[in-house]
Amino acid sequence: MAKSLPVLMAFASGALLGLLAGAAIDPADDGLGAVEAERDRALRQVADARDRIRSLEDGLRVAPARTRVGASAGSGRDAATGARGLADPVSVDAGSADPATAPVELSAAERESRISDLRAKFPVWLDRGDGAASVAALRELAALVPEGRVAAMELALLINADVNGDGRLRLSDVQFYGGLGDPAVKSLMGWALVRPETPAQFRVMAAWSLPWVQEPGATIVQFAGALERETETSVQSALVANLGRLKSADAERLLGELFADPGRDAALRAQVAGELAATTDPGLVRALEIAAESDPATSVRDAARAALVARDPPASGYLVTGTLPDSQAAAAGLRAGDVLVSYDGRDTRTAEALRAATGAASAAETETVTVVVVRAGKRVSLQLRPGRLGVFGRAVEASPK
Repeated sequence: MAKSLPVLMAFASGALLGLLAGAAIDPADDGLGAVEAERDRALRQVADARDRIRSLEDGLRVAPARTRVGASAGSGRDAATGARGLADPVSVDAGSADPATAPVELSAAERESRISDLRAKFPVWLDRGDGAASVAALRELAALVPEGRVAAMELALLINADVNGDGRLRLSDVQFYGGLGDPAVKSLMGWALVRPETPAQFRVMAAWSLPWVQEPGATIVQFAGALERETETSVQSALVANLGRLKSADAERLLGELFADPGRDAALRAQVAGELAATTDPGLVRALEIAAESDPATSVRDAARAALVARDPPASGYLVTGTLPDSQAAAAGLRAGDVLVSYDGRDTRTAEALRAATGAASAAETETVTVVVVRAGKRVSLQLRPGRLGVFGRAVEASPK
């Protein structure tokens, strides 16, 4: 995969965020504990995914008795996704974990035997800290279609959990996520993305991975197909987040269709509103304006209002995109679209500054503090008790006038 190290590093961070299902708790709100809890939950789900993957085996093993390895590329591809069909021929060397070696012919029984051999080595690689072997096996298993798909998904999730957890494989995130650009692995991700019966965690991984290993046009087509049938919220969130990062007119059009669909979940439409904050499309801007005024869902109205403020912030500070129920922020009247510019007299230009300000006020045991926000172009002072603020948001910078 022809990707520079900085891009891979950015992708690695993004993929981890994807597995955390887009959790974005305000850093000034002790959100790190919530993120850690969400991370632990995601890692625990790997074990559940393993059982679910194995339950797919009988349904996926429908290949002919013998598949010729090394046949012409592109045969039997799924017209909707570009992924190989269940019984497509692929290149693989039965004696190596590297599919780039000379092609040979494998019978169905030989493929099953090879898959079994590789599966048995999963715990061995963990014990030895052999991440390179595990990534090579992932590539080989992904190429052994259709039987290898189940084991490949299982191995990918196990490696991902280790990379973002104990690190027993001694594998850097760049090495792992870079390996996802292998043609067979990329094909596997495209195949799984539009099949809800595959593990949701793997589809989340695919949503975060595919934009980095192929052309944007192909990704948008795949994501559109996935969103037509996807019902798992974590996967939907990953798809929307990565459409927003493509920064293309086609991606924005797809996001606009999601935003305009009243049948979509309000939380998903609210996320879409945030992704559309940078749009230059007049029609999408107008859609945000209408939603901010009259959308039936409060969360969508709030998100649209915050997106409009983010387009042209009236001040530099912490843009509030939402508040936690029964929080100090909610009690004081902070709302989506407010730009918080000071807390107890301290600047809140960044999330770190806001964290420091709330911490200082708590340590001083002050009974009340004053927060200043810019709302609809005017400065508004609000009183609240010190402590956990309870806001979602991000830092924004006002454009020079």
